[in-house]
Amino acid sequence: MSSHQANQHANTGGPSFMERLRIKYGLARREPTREQAREWRKRTLALIEKGVDPEDAGDRIARRVFDTYDRYAPQPDTLHDILPSVED
Repeated sequence: MSSHQANQHANTGGPSFMERLRIKYGLARREPTREQAREWRKRTLALIEKGVDPEDAGDRIARRVFDTYDRYAPQPDTLHDILPSVED
């Protein structure tokens, strides 16, 4: 199953993984690209495995990966809502 199919399957009736990232981190419409989303997920999971709080890990990596990151954006979803919705 492709990432796009996984997004649609995991989020039937709701926002896609890409849209959730866009909302959570206040990204411009051109972000995230699929490559950025994969990089964000990979690096976020690596920090979580090292014991970093999931929300802190996601935020730290978002600042580095996304050009249009907005730290003041509303953050309705938790990382537990977003991470399972996409596969490698």
